[in-house]
Order: sequence, then C-alpha cells, then structure tokens
Amino acid sequence: MLYFSFSFTAIKSRRNAALLKETISSTVFENQHSLRGSQLATNGVIPWPNSSVNFFHSDFEQTPWLMVKLDGPHVLQFVRVFNRRGGNGE
Repeated sequence: MLYFSFSFTAIKSRRNAALLKETISSTVFENQHSLRGSQLATNGVIPWPNSSVNFFHSDFEQTPWLMVKLDGPHVLQFVRVFNRRGGNGE
C-alpha cells in the first residue's frame, strides 16, 4: 500500500501555469464550443454540482485528450484535474 504525505498549503501556494492558456482538445461535446469548449479547462473556475457554470466536456470517445500551450518549458510538480460530479461521470 502506498501512502502520500503533502501539505494543502504548499499546493495552494503554487502558480497555475495553465491558467487562461490556449487549449486544444480531441473533441468537444456535441460541438458546443461556447458551452463545453477546451478553453473552459483552464479558466480557473471549478464546476460544482447543480451549478450553472460551463465546463470543458469532451465528446464520447475511447481516448479523449486535452493539450495546454504553456509559455515555455516548465517543471511540473503536479497536475490537478477536477472531474464533474453528477451525470454519467461519477
């Protein structure tokens, strides 16, 4: 069994290198780019259940992907992904 120890304070103090950066994705759900486009993956807004916030959603496919164009080379210490709650994504 693996155990991980980390500090939430340390995570909160890190700079989001992907915030508002250009994005490209393999697909967008039902081609609804304004409601579900890849640009919503880096806008810094976290969609909570029952909210009216728009969020990135790929179409149904075997291997969806998302690419974020950063300013240049970066050493990434972690990648944080928020999966939506509710619907079929649980």
